[in-house]
Amino acid sequence: VPDLLASMHAARPFDVVVSFQELGMLNAAVAGHRLGAQSNPLEPVELTCDKGLMRQHLDARGIRSIPYRTATSPEEVVEFGERCGWPVILKPSGGTGSKQIHKLHGPDEAAAAYAAIVKDFPNSHPIAEKYITGPEV
Repeated sequence: VPDLLASMHAARPFDVVVSFQELGMLNAAVAGHRLGAQSNPLEPVELTCDKGLMRQHLDARGIRSIPYRTATSPEEVVEFGERCGWPVILKPSGGTGSKQIHKLHGPDEAAAAYAAIVKDFPNSHPIAEKYITGPEV
């Protein structure tokens, strides 16, 4: 928690720390957790802000989802696509608002899509998912 926030809390303790914007949810949960103020619970917020962590959490509890892989290189995206079949969706694990979501039709598209995601989201690894067709419900 930044020193300013901690000193404000020390002078006049916060009852609740919340954010009404998606991009502020994690910061508010971290601040509330560290300050001991009521807030959204940190672990669920962390999971909902990171698609890779959420998938691992679901896997550990036996909850099925579509095939996926957190990729640390374009080569891992290609390996995933070759194993699961093309097309593949490649997106940031921490992204929101459909930013940098790529539908890859083959291995020749993996490097450029991976580079674009890592450029915009340098602190997270992209997640590759099997493309699923059918009605959306």
